Amino acid sequence: MDALALQKLNAADFPRLLTVQRRRSQVLDAIGALAGGLASAKISNVELGRIRTELSSLVESAWESQVMEPFLYSGRYQSLSESDRAFLDGFRVYGLHDVLAAHRKLESSRVNSPVAVVVRQVLDEAIVLARAARDLKQFVVKRNQLPTATKPLDNPNKIVRTCACCFRDIAVVSSRNMAHHGYARPAPGFQTSSCPGIGFPPLEVSSAGLTWLAASIKNTRASLVKEKDKLPKITQITTPARAGHKCVVVNIGDPGWDKAKAHRLAQITSGIATIDAQLPYLQDKLSQWRQTETSPGQPVLSGKQRPPGGKP
Repeated sequence: MDALALQKLNAADFPRLLTVQRRRSQVLDAIGALAGGLASAKISNVELGRIRTELSSLVESAWESQVMEPFLYSGRYQSLSESDRAFLDGFRVYGLHDVLAAHRKLESSRVNSPVAVVVRQVLDEAIVLARAARDLKQFVVKRNQLPTATKPLDNPNKIVRTCACCFRDIAVVSSRNMAHHGYARPAPGFQTSSCPGIGFPPLEVSSAGLTWLAASIKNTRASLVKEKDKLPKITQITTPARAGHKCVVVNIGDPGWDKAKAHRLAQITSGIATIDAQLPYLQDKLSQWRQTETSPGQPVLSGKQRPPGGKP
């Protein structure tokens, strides 16, 4: 796909990838930058890295929500046919870098089950972006070789505010939300390439992101407690595998059953404890929140600050 065709793409062209509404503006910005780089045949390594990071996060999230959750988790993998299990075991997609090889493998597959149809839809959308990013790599130039008008410079008008979910100082983009950045998830504690705060205004403007975060963590805790209550009665545990390996399915009575069950109980207990340690901090922060800006860079007039729960 050439640069002109890329520039004409919009959210409707990626129904499977764009499953999270608040990601659309960031993804379309990245696609626009991708198209611009191909059109000008020049791009900085930093900008290409930003584009790849955004699109990799998109692909990873789509694969998780469209393939992993409906077909692998909660015992669903074991209920699939043998051919579908063998088909899925051949694909591990953790970002943009995995799409080219996965799509080549898909083209040689003759499986046409409902599972394969979904995988094909996701990869057919992702391959457009993966090939464009691959083609753009040949146009990487040093910063001093970029045209003066597009040479990356410090922006004197850049506005930096507090992310409502990770509480770091992050630049505000044209949508008046936070620029793309990563985030360490509170319960399991591992890093994700997209902080949910990118979908909300900065904390100075609105408490919406903080409210969402507190509610989301409460929901996660409730899910963990529910799973812990059911743990004594479960008969099967499925663990997603590393790239190139099959999912590990352990059934009650198997040699590794007690170890797998104890490991899952430890994960759940640790997750609940982590959330219990963080919730008071978030609730206290929410109770003390006051609006100080009507929009980034626009202070609230004296005496007009909105209390928690007030509309931004």
